[in-house]
Amino acid sequence: TQLFLQRTHERYTAALGDRIGKQVRAIFTDEPKYTFGFPWTRDMFPAFRQQFGYDLAPRLWQLFAPTTDRESMLTRLHYRQWCGERFLSAWLEPVGQWCRRHRLRLATLPSGAPP
Repeated sequence: TQLFLQRTHERYTAALGDRIGKQVRAIFTDEPKYTFGFPWTRDMFPAFRQQFGYDLAPRLWQLFAPTTDRESMLTRLHYRQWCGERFLSAWLEPVGQWCRRHRLRLATLPSGAPP
């Protein structure tokens, strides 16, 4: 996220100068989301265990299996919760902080909306 901000938003700021936050009141980003349907990070397993109290690795198959037992459904729910919270802390919060520092609103277009 920091590299993204450096290569995009900071360059806009350098090019637009004091217009940022005044004439330019919002900055656009295209459909923020994780790239793949099953994201992971290097620290996923220890972070998941710390948050939910069990090891995800032996249950990974439950993310892909069409099972409806309680454990599988809970594993999928916890995984999606972990992904959402990680996305919030790793992307949305840093970008939001950057926007607040520069007095900008963050604008997005919903999927399928005309540009």
